[in-house]
Amino acid sequence: MPFFVLIILIVILVYFFIIFVVAPFVIPHLRKISIPEVINSEMQKTADEISEKTKNSDEKFIKLLLDFLKKRYIIKIGQTHLYPQIMFRKNIDKIWNQIGEKQTCNVLNFALKTMLIKSGRFSENDVKEHLTFYEFNIHQYLEIKTKNRIIFADSWGYLAGKTNFGEYATGFGKRGNKII
Repeated sequence: MPFFVLIILIVILVYFFIIFVVAPFVIPHLRKISIPEVINSEMQKTADEISEKTKNSDEKFIKLLLDFLKKRYIIKIGQTHLYPQIMFRKNIDKIWNQIGEKQTCNVLNFALKTMLIKSGRFSENDVKEHLTFYEFNIHQYLEIKTKNRIIFADSWGYLAGKTNFGEYATGFGKRGNKII
C-alpha cells in the first residue's frame, strides 16, 4: 500500500475517532441532554401557550415548537467550523435570549427537549437523543414517542431546510417519515 494512502486512512480514522468518541464527551448535550430543573418564565409560558393551542395533537405541538425555533434562531451552513464555540452553549436562559443567533444541533435540541418536557406532555423517557454522521460532521436529532407514533425531530435540519418535519439528516441525505 502506498505511503500516502496509509496517511489518508490514518487521518480519516483519527477524524472519526474524534467526532464519534471524543466529541460526545466534550460537547455539552451531545451525548445526553439533561433538562434543567427550572426554566425562565418566558420560556415556560411559550411552551404552555403552544401546548394549549395544540392540546389534541402531539404532532402539531412538536411541529409548532420547531416552527417557533425556526423563527427565533438561524442556521448557517458550515457554522460549526467557523464558530466552534457555539457548540458549547449550555445555559438555557442564555440560549433562550440569543434571538437571531446561530445555533448548532445540540443546542437547538437542548431547547426543544427542554420545552417538550417542561410542557408536561412528555417525559424524559419519551425523548431520546441519537447521533449520526451528516456531511462529514457528527449530528444529533431527537426521537420523540407520542401516543400514536414515533416522530423524528431534527431541529438543525429543519431550520436549515435540509429536512422536513418527521425526518432527520444523515449521511448525505435524510431519513424518517415526512409528516404533513
